[in-house]
Amino acid sequence: MGAAEAFWAWFVENEKRFRDVETPQKEQFLDELQRHLHAFCDSLWFEIGGHPNGPRELIVSAEGRSELFPKVRELIGAAPKLDGWCFIPFKPAQGFDFVTEYAGLTISPKATWFMPLESRTNPAALGLRVAYSHFEKSKEKIYLAATYLVLEAGLGELDAAETIQHVEVCAAPSAPESAGFILLHELPQYIRWREKQDGA
Repeated sequence: MGAAEAFWAWFVENEKRFRDVETPQKEQFLDELQRHLHAFCDSLWFEIGGHPNGPRELIVSAEGRSELFPKVRELIGAAPKLDGWCFIPFKPAQGFDFVTEYAGLTISPKATWFMPLESRTNPAALGLRVAYSHFEKSKEKIYLAATYLVLEAGLGELDAAETIQHVEVCAAPSAPESAGFILLHELPQYIRWREKQDGA
């Protein structure tokens, strides 16, 4: 039995324990699931969701690391059909209508800006300069990490990794729109527009 098959054999045997993740044993159950997932690949992670009265969802994530995408596809490709469960590869897109906190930063895509960047060597590649009104240069690495998480949540793990090739962060100018910046929550529309231009 391969590693993927071994994971699913264990999951099928224990899945009823994971249907209600609000039980007092929640952390113990989730830790156990993580251990079995790491036995397949120690760099993958998961989320359990779905409506309590509907199908539960097991989302398997590579945390945006494209080199691990084949492992996600391998595991989900081996998933059994199981009543009451949906098995999903990669974190799905949530859109940008949210506010999040990361390492002390509060980020709202509706108050954050981006400027598209193009590569001279690879014109098809899309880069982003993401601007924050509360940017602090001393926390640049924190802003960058938070930006990747926001992009992954907004666009979905797979699309964020495959669409955005470069990200940098900066302070927002006093008049962002006049400087060529676009509100971050408009990024999906910009990407669709760009794809149409490339296909024209």
